[in-house]
Amino acid sequence: LDAHGVTLALVGPDENVAHGDQSTGIKVADLATAVTAIVEHGGDVVVPATAGPHETRAVLRDPWGNTVVLYQPLVVSS
Repeated sequence: LDAHGVTLALVGPDENVAHGDQSTGIKVADLATAVTAIVEHGGDVVVPATAGPHETRAVLRDPWGNTVVLYQPLVVSS
């Protein structure tokens, strides 16, 4: 669903990269930099960066225990 610049997507069991945890997905311009920043501020990597069919994504837990999925869209060359 596209709501004026905010995209809401629901995933099925085969794409649940957060292993059943409720999570928020956040699109980032540079996945490696974003992961490093979260870890430096007390977060933990749950699933390292992995290439999926549409994006590269990583699952992290913030310092308060919340699960977040960070993703960077794949660059499609023409």
